Amino acid sequence: MTPERLKLVQQLNQALTDAGGTATLDDLVAQAREGRVQIWHRGDSLAITELLGLPQKTVLNVVACGGKLAEIKALEPEIEAFARAHGCAYMMTHGRSAWSRIGRRTGWVPVAMRFMKSLPEPPNKEALQ
Repeated sequence: MTPERLKLVQQLNQALTDAGGTATLDDLVAQAREGRVQIWHRGDSLAITELLGLPQKTVLNVVACGGKLAEIKALEPEIEAFARAHGCAYMMTHGRSAWSRIGRRTGWVPVAMRFMKSLPEPPNKEALQ
């Protein structure tokens, strides 16, 4: 694996960890093979998206992206066209606060804060029964 590809894999894995650790890059590659997510590639950069068929709207969620900012931004029109072709009302994502400044240039706006509460296993499961 080239140093650029290794860096990309590390960036994507970090983004997935930062997003809550609900999937790994290997998980998403398997989902792409099943047609459940889309992988977008440009140069040394990737974006991973999923279509969410919600009760009132279809939405495109950008699960993770990594690589070079210019290449990631160059993917956006293609991803947006895909979302429109699939009837999406909007695109959404989550990310570090710096993405607010970067995304604003192409129409992304922050709309909410994300909160998480970990639910660790109780120390003694049998005590709860």
